[in-house]
Amino acid sequence: MRVGIQGWGSEGDLRPLIALAARLHRAGHEVRLVLSLIDEMDYGPLCQRLGVPLQVVPERMQYSLRGICQASRSADPSKVSRELLDQAFFPHLEEMYAAAQALCAKSDVVIGLFSSWYVKAACLASGTPFVAVHYYPGLVPSREVPPIGFPSWRWLNRVSWALFGALIDLGFRASAARFFASKGLPPVRHALPDVLLSERLNLLATSPTLFPPAPDWGALHSVCGEFVLSDDDVPWQPSPSLRQFLESGEKPVLVSLGTMEHLAPERAKDLLLGAVRQAKVRAVIQTKSQGVEEGQDGEVYFLRWAPHRQLVPLCRAMVLHGGGRHHACSSAWRCSSGHCPLHL
Repeated sequence: MRVGIQGWGSEGDLRPLIALAARLHRAGHEVRLVLSLIDEMDYGPLCQRLGVPLQVVPERMQYSLRGICQASRSADPSKVSRELLDQAFFPHLEEMYAAAQALCAKSDVVIGLFSSWYVKAACLASGTPFVAVHYYPGLVPSREVPPIGFPSWRWLNRVSWALFGALIDLGFRASAARFFASKGLPPVRHALPDVLLSERLNLLATSPTLFPPAPDWGALHSVCGEFVLSDDDVPWQPSPSLRQFLESGEKPVLVSLGTMEHLAPERAKDLLLGAVRQAKVRAVIQTKSQGVEEGQDGEVYFLRWAPHRQLVPLCRAMVLHGGGRHHACSSAWRCSSGHCPLHL
């Protein structure tokens, strides 16, 4: 089968799509991958090694997540998100849509990240079957299960989901509705399900143990487990200096805020460093702060990047920003984890 996969976002959004593409390729399918990057990652060598053709659209964005966060001078995720969409999503929307149309023309089915709703638009326009990927299952309505944070009263679920849907509409409906209308597509009534869900299949890429499917979801919504690259796909070994640090004392705490560190990288680094020193624990701090080189500073080791799948088992606990894939990683390896708020 010819399978197209497309998405927009940062490493946490796109790396699972690469893992899915690799899995489908190994299963014998003809896979094409189209990614729109908002960070400085280069997936070309990885995709070439996996045998998955990669197209990056646009080839180079004028603005990146790091630059937008620095220019916004705000640690408020909502403000940064608006700046990110205004500078790195909407200016490239037509180009990404054109790439989605070309992908539809070469594919029997197209898989798109839920937030990359231009992919669904291209599929609707061309009649190509569309599959949506979600990393968080809490967006899927249910008669049996309320939205996160709402009372667990079955008789109230319909009202709760209507209110939740109205909140989602505030963030997603207006822009998507205008775009769908401009392409002659059916009117968008609500973001859920018209924009963010597929009418054919939704892959909820999270642990069915942590998030069991609602009883009324049926085959339309599949909690299929995470899309992760294997150790063979991403061979990694600790550097000699990191290995020496890991072996020179008790297991450290891994501290990683992921993409959220971009909101205030210097402040995040100072906050985390002060916290681990006050707690008097050994720690590995993953940081993207400029000017910070990999290496040991007392009982702290600064690390630019490492696959959590291989690094977490070497640590005794994690402090993380609360992303679903971070949480699943710590749970899979039975590693204690703590969550930090995103407002730095």
